Amino acid sequence: HHPSLPFDVIGALCDLVTKLVTLPPMRHTKALHTLIVAAYVCVYNWLAAIPSVRGHEATMQTVANIALLGLTGIATPEGRVPGASRWAICKAGPRPFVPSGSSAPDTSLPSYRVQEAAALLLAQ
Repeated sequence: HHPSLPFDVIGALCDLVTKLVTLPPMRHTKALHTLIVAAYVCVYNWLAAIPSVRGHEATMQTVANIALLGLTGIATPEGRVPGASRWAICKAGPRPFVPSGSSAPDTSLPSYRVQEAAALLLAQ
């Protein structure tokens, strides 16, 4: 295989996850979340199959960003992905983030399946 193939595939999968997770809430369906989970699993499998990829800092930063996006709705510590949901992780599981001054929680949360798939990447 071409030496850059794993990096190209993982990068494309990460771009796909970012695009799908940040779609407007009304576009989030069970089918969409199934696609997101499948993309996370593909990234996980590429990382497991080609361990040398884990030594590439830029690729692993991209992977960490999509894991963070799936867990918190925030792609990087520096800022939010436009249109992404925000929610808090607590001992009892993810909880909707309620902005100050608002009584309604953010309803655009990823499904629990998406959260689990994102957490799988952190275990890699």
